[in-house]
Amino acid sequence: MSPSAAPLKLPLARCGVHRNSDRNLESARGISQISANATVPLLTTFAKDAKWDFALSSLVKLWAHRFPVSVVASTAVIKACAKEAKWHQAMNILKELVHRIVELDIVVCNTAISACKGAGKWDKALLLLSEACDSFLKVDAISFSSAISACIGTARWAWAMVLLQDMERRQIAADAIAFNTVTGACAKAGRWEYAIELLFRMQTLRLAPTSVSFNTVINSFRRGGSWEQAISTLAQMQQHGLQTDVVSYNAALSACARAAEWQAALQLFKTMRETSVTTDFITHSEVLMACESAGQWAVAMDMAASLLSDGGRGYEPYRNMEQYSHARQAGSPTDVFKHIILVTLLRRLANDAEAGFVYIDTHAGAGAYDMSSSPQGVWQLIEAERSASENQQGLSVNVATYLEIQQVSSAAVSANSRQRSEGLPYYMGSPLLALSLLRPWDKAILLEDSAKEHEKLQYNVGCLHPQLIEADGAEEIEVIHTDCYQWMSWPFLHRMSVGGDRRGLVFIDPPYDSRSAADTWNLLMIQRIRHHWPASYVVLWYPANNDDRTRVLHRRIQQLNLGKVLAVEASVDAAFKWQANSGERPRANSGVLVIAPPEGFRSELKDTLASARRLLAHSKVASDFGNEGVGTVTFNLFYLSELQ
Repeated sequence: MSPSAAPLKLPLARCGVHRNSDRNLESARGISQISANATVPLLTTFAKDAKWDFALSSLVKLWAHRFPVSVVASTAVIKACAKEAKWHQAMNILKELVHRIVELDIVVCNTAISACKGAGKWDKALLLLSEACDSFLKVDAISFSSAISACIGTARWAWAMVLLQDMERRQIAADAIAFNTVTGACAKAGRWEYAIELLFRMQTLRLAPTSVSFNTVINSFRRGGSWEQAISTLAQMQQHGLQTDVVSYNAALSACARAAEWQAALQLFKTMRETSVTTDFITHSEVLMACESAGQWAVAMDMAASLLSDGGRGYEPYRNMEQYSHARQAGSPTDVFKHIILVTLLRRLANDAEAGFVYIDTHAGAGAYDMSSSPQGVWQLIEAERSASENQQGLSVNVATYLEIQQVSSAAVSANSRQRSEGLPYYMGSPLLALSLLRPWDKAILLEDSAKEHEKLQYNVGCLHPQLIEADGAEEIEVIHTDCYQWMSWPFLHRMSVGGDRRGLVFIDPPYDSRSAADTWNLLMIQRIRHHWPASYVVLWYPANNDDRTRVLHRRIQQLNLGKVLAVEASVDAAFKWQANSGERPRANSGVLVIAPPEGFRSELKDTLASARRLLAHSKVASDFGNEGVGTVTFNLFYLSELQ
């Protein structure tokens, strides 16, 4: 039986095309009238237009009418499938060609391997390459490069190494791109010894290593902390006459940071400055991390101060804005805890500072967060408050104030957005909580580094407190898009130092999940605030899930000699569930440092937090999950001077 007359066994199903697909080819053009020579440009046109499904259905129909479709036309369809990573369809076309006893060439096989690469099907790519070799097709550099790329994309660095060696065995010349690709895979896997081996192999084969080659090798030392090899490879790069740029130095600095080699990191930073290599945020973060890891806190502080004096920290390219947003923790136990402390301190400040005070929020966020689909710890407090008549000890006025602001402001934001929702549709963050407690003669400065969050903050402030913004000549509130660490430097603090004894509160609620050396920047800012503005209180929130890091933070704060520092730490009971509809547990343990707290604040805050704890223990969710009356959260208050 001839190939054209071979029985066609469900080609539509085999190729992944539905029988009700486009009929345009048959109805509009009359498939029986199409010559074999016309199939190539026709299918190629479909492929170029990225209509892989139309190209595939057209190919199947041509086969169904027993047209002799050329390998070139079939390859065009496979290529269209490859562009869309439709590896399954590409392989089925290949099988159909074999079934029709069509003599294949390496081009069609390479195209199918490319489809597997795009879909991350490294095992299928290797299978196709193996079958091509077994069929005595003349595999080439493209065949191996595509298979190598498929392995790299799925972290199969060992297979990529095997393929590179097989190329040499078959005397197929591998170019610098192939070597760089495999070297990069070894670097990501932390296998720096293989990365070096490949670099030397390139030189043996007289392939000129590029900056990419060396940067990839240097980067491989990062995970292993092999800082000496990183610096040595950086020197080799210069010996080859290649330009060492910020990427090269940052990779070496990263290795130094992970090995706590602070002196080597400082020397690299000095070399960058001397050779006019541009430094960036990553450069500064890695140097600070090296100093912090080695316990050289004073050096880290001096370095941070120098960077601010020289023009700033630089732009942080790897910040994940979704993580940076306060929305992840909105209304959670963490927020309930720190915001009750904020309300308590603001109420005390309003009573003590009759002449007015200044409130500064360094990481203000958006101000209000949608909670309509995610009830959190704050709602449990509200529910418990409504049925608190059985609570004989009463409700703290600070907790009551916090809950009232949440409910009233949430309703106002919901009304502005014309969105009705039961419960607490919006959660108020620190800036809007603070604005609700400000008097006409007080001032608020809200700082936010994210442009998107800053825009939301402006809108939310305008909705809830238009009178603070629209008053003629009034400057009661400023919403500023800026890096707080740079803004809270000499000019502002100098104005505060000569502005008399006006009281103030600085609330620092940083993300901690960005790449920045958060502790050093926070402590530098706190040190400057207390030095130039002694009439201010400073509040710093911090995660307390790592005991060693918490102890280091406490020790560093004590070494700054800031006076009395009250630490308040909250630990959530592991058995208590805050959300009925979510298995995700929010960050449980956290702390707040209150620097230079007012007299008697510890006692007042202790009673306030005890009131909140009682409410949580008797909340509806506590009852639903069998936690009623148990210690849902434990608060610990102590002065850092009390630590041994």
